[in-house]
Amino acid sequence: MAAPETTRLAGRRVVVAGAGGIGRAIARQLTRAGAIGTCVGRRGRTDPELGPVAAVTELASLLPAAEFVIIVLPLTQDTRGLFGRETLMRMRGDAWLINLARGAIVDEVALISMLRSGTIGGAALDVFTDEPLPAQSPLWALQCHRVASHVG
Repeated sequence: MAAPETTRLAGRRVVVAGAGGIGRAIARQLTRAGAIGTCVGRRGRTDPELGPVAAVTELASLLPAAEFVIIVLPLTQDTRGLFGRETLMRMRGDAWLINLARGAIVDEVALISMLRSGTIGGAALDVFTDEPLPAQSPLWALQCHRVASHVG
């Protein structure tokens, strides 16, 4: 098996869905890597460290420009299923969805369908709706990809 390709983050547009401690740490690393990041929180505001933070209600308008979408939101009644088919359809065809939060925030059936059809570029999932990921999950058969930040 050939080694997976890597992608530099410098100059790439990234949406970090979640502006808490983890989202802040990710935003700092993205900045160091030269990425252009936008954080999304429950409400829009200006943060002394992050600058403008978009409200979650603005998420749909941010997705078409994002090359990477990183989810670090808490699982709440409002975030459960937030990344369903309609939201995922707003993503670029070459965009990657990275879920580090909770599996139930993403509609896995819709995501698998979109990955198989090439509607989005890929996904990196640290969490799943059912954990551990069942052996029969179609996610096991999908290709992998690495992202290299090249942060010194």
